[in-house]
Amino acid sequence: MSFLSANGDALLSARELDVVRCVAEGLSNREIAQRLSLREHTVKNYLFRIFDKLGVSSRVEVVLYALGNQATPGKPEPSNGSKKETSTANLTSHSEMPVRIVRR
Repeated sequence: MSFLSANGDALLSARELDVVRCVAEGLSNREIAQRLSLREHTVKNYLFRIFDKLGVSSRVEVVLYALGNQATPGKPEPSNGSKKETSTANLTSHSEMPVRIVRR
C-alpha cells in the first residue's frame, strides 16, 4: 500500500498506514487500539490526521482510497508520470479482503 504525494513523498507515516490497514479490515476504533497497543483517543487522532492528509471524510473513503492506490500484484507501477487508471480489475483483485460495516 503506497500513499505518495505528487512529488513522491510519503503522505502517511508507518503508524498511520497500520491504522489504515486495520480500518480496511473493518476493525472499530477500540479494536484498532487493542491491536496496535494504543489508546482509543489516539486512534481517533490518527484517523483525523489520515482523513485530513488524504482529503476524505469517512472510513469508507479511506478504504476506497487505499484500494484505488494499491498496485495490482504482478503489474508494474506506471513510470511515465501518467495518472494511474483505476479499473474494476484492480478492485476485484482485492475482493477477498473482508470489510465489516460497524454502526455506531
